[in-house]
Amino acid sequence: MKKSIFIVSIIFLFLLTNVSFSGEKEESAKAPKVEIAQWLQGEVKAAKGKNFYEGKTLVLEFWATWCGPCRRIIPHMNELVDQFKSDSVIFLSLSDEKKEVVEPFLAKNKMKASIALDNQDKTFSAYGVSSIPNMFVIDKKGNVVWGGHPAMFSKEMLEVYLKTGAFPESKE
Repeated sequence: MKKSIFIVSIIFLFLLTNVSFSGEKEESAKAPKVEIAQWLQGEVKAAKGKNFYEGKTLVLEFWATWCGPCRRIIPHMNELVDQFKSDSVIFLSLSDEKKEVVEPFLAKNKMKASIALDNQDKTFSAYGVSSIPNMFVIDKKGNVVWGGHPAMFSKEMLEVYLKTGAFPESKE
């Protein structure tokens, strides 16, 4: 049963991000809405009548305080934020935990991305997140253009994407 759920999750991730098994990018998929229950750090204000990431590139990470791989990826994510965060690039780390759990963790562990909560799992569910850490890149038009494990997302990839609007071809 667990193996079937895992396989369905992998297939869903590929379908959601429209990346074929050969690693070639196909047409982008419209990103589900990112719903924030509460901002804990670096709240991003939205213009009236718009969502907070409209017209910007959003690097959306799903994580949790209890997740060992999520903890290990924090330095990598902090490097990306240091190098690329700007008025046009937003980094958001979204947890489905309670404020009382996340705030003490943040007091001891520096995370440079904006931090928010998804207490009702609306965004986790909308993106089909069944394992963490997980990350998506949403372009300025609101399309998912990349999805996967944050460790597989390099600063070189993001640099190429921001310059050209396309991710480099994967080398298999």
